[in-house]
Amino acid sequence: MFIVPKLSSRRLRIAIFAFLAIGASIAAFVKPALAGRSDHWVVTTFIAPIYYSNDAAHDPGFENATVREVVTASIGGSKMRVRLTNKYGEQPIHIGAAHVAIRTQGDEITPNTDRVLTFNGSATVTIPVGDDIVSDPVSLDVPDQSALAISLFVPEATGKLRPHSGPPGRYTYVSTPGDFTGAQSISSAKRTDNFYWVKSIEVEAKKNVGTIVAIGSSVCAGAHSTEDAYNSWPGYLSRRILAAKKQPRMAVVNAGIGGNRIIFDGAGESLLHRLAPDALDLSGVKYVVMYAGNNDIGAQMSPQVTADAIIDGIRETAKRCHAKGIKFIALTFAPCITGPTFSDNSKSGGLSTQQKEAMRLAINNWIRTTKEIDGYADVETIADPDNPGAINPIYDSGDHLHPNDAGYEAMADAIPLNLFK
Repeated sequence: MFIVPKLSSRRLRIAIFAFLAIGASIAAFVKPALAGRSDHWVVTTFIAPIYYSNDAAHDPGFENATVREVVTASIGGSKMRVRLTNKYGEQPIHIGAAHVAIRTQGDEITPNTDRVLTFNGSATVTIPVGDDIVSDPVSLDVPDQSALAISLFVPEATGKLRPHSGPPGRYTYVSTPGDFTGAQSISSAKRTDNFYWVKSIEVEAKKNVGTIVAIGSSVCAGAHSTEDAYNSWPGYLSRRILAAKKQPRMAVVNAGIGGNRIIFDGAGESLLHRLAPDALDLSGVKYVVMYAGNNDIGAQMSPQVTADAIIDGIRETAKRCHAKGIKFIALTFAPCITGPTFSDNSKSGGLSTQQKEAMRLAINNWIRTTKEIDGYADVETIADPDNPGAINPIYDSGDHLHPNDAGYEAMADAIPLNLFK
């Protein structure tokens, strides 16, 4: 039996002072250790899952294969984690091993950067149908703008897969049979521009660091930009922000999907349907920048989509962002007619008609004048001075709709950085 001794008032005061002194010493020791922890995660890479209803868009899948997916981290950090998804899968996916490393070139990794990924302490995991899983944090010094390789071993047949919208110019390398997740190079790998289960990478950052999500269609995704160069306008914007003096540190992730529309499903779910999972619900998001609507204008719908309907879609996007405390920035629609006579309409996604050009101009006028958004950037700076409805030839990738690298850089340069302060 423990007996509490009786203490005099003087002894009681001495005991209390001693207890407080010990507590203060412990706090002084623990506080610096806790100060180095932020527990603030920001998404630095995002790959938009896509739902295709037609079987032709399915991949036959893999068995006893290593799938190495290469992505770009817009900002780095010393601690990271990887999020995998099986959102549109038809069966659970068993991951037999998972690694992350810094990519050097092609499918090669820097050996001393290789890290084993675990999930709740386990080196294997099963991703349920329609669900996401996130890895345990790993310590890895990730530089800004670095290429990362996430290697996944799938020992069992995956069944048919719906590939994701991969980062512009990055690739996936697939090798069978066997587990090569820790290999420096996969010499027998087959390269594809399809992406599968990697959804995002998050880095631990200071509390004032956030993420800008660029969301939209193929011009957002960076179609026709140089391969393996991260030269979409979100990529150029990311590098511009990092290079700017006195600019808050921000990640820029690309949630663009080629063919995506604001209102109706088509190439993937509509932007309004996917806004929450692909932007608003990501870790650390402070801004959404939108370039979408060209496919709504060009789509052969019945009845035809109107300019007012597209404006309502942009307005609804802004409202949903504001409801989450996220600022919304819109980009005007870049010029895309094929000439003063609207010739060769097939090359511009069905946009090169007088009616659809009038719609584009009406929407741009609303973006420039509305008070319902937090700012805009006017990317009509890439227009041909001699034919303002068409893209400047020096910025044209060749289809009169998608810019080349110089055009994407010009679009990024047209975005005022003070929007992100």
